[in-house]
Amino acid sequence: MRRSVLDRLVAIDGKTARRSHDAGHGLGPRHIVSAWATEHGVALGPVATEEKSNEITAIAVLLRQLGRKKAVVTIDAMGCQKDIARNIVAGGGDFVLAVQDNQPKLAAAIAAVVEKHLEGERKALRHRNHQTDTHGHGRRDERFYWGAQVPPDFAAKGEWPWIKAIGTAVRITTHPDGTQTDEVR
Repeated sequence: MRRSVLDRLVAIDGKTARRSHDAGHGLGPRHIVSAWATEHGVALGPVATEEKSNEITAIAVLLRQLGRKKAVVTIDAMGCQKDIARNIVAGGGDFVLAVQDNQPKLAAAIAAVVEKHLEGERKALRHRNHQTDTHGHGRRDERFYWGAQVPPDFAAKGEWPWIKAIGTAVRITTHPDGTQTDEVR
């Protein structure tokens, strides 16, 4: 049976263990970063962050322990770091990173491409759209996804040369009382 790249999807995320702090000894809660092998449904090599450290350093340790060849590694915004992206690509893998305010230049460059597309200035840009509409817990969630190849004039290409595609996701939630909230990622 031939495996696809998606069979090697690895999701990296950090969690803080509840009630793991020891205030009497000045110790904060225990924070653990794990890689989730979606193919097998198991956590791989959990790494505890060092005291006075953060998730970023633990991700680097975890990546050294993992086989990244032909893997697609997903990481939330905390892991959206140039060194982490470089490490994944150097190991033969690809990445999907959530971009937020911790990378303002990259977030602005992505927003500029999306905005130009929505204004009709990027009609020739190869892209895909997807939309879902789900109901549950008394609310309605509409999700809109847009993804495209990185255009040649992408403003962040120099700092992020490994990026092949960009995208955005919009969720509009209609609550039971009729109010709406939205989230753009």
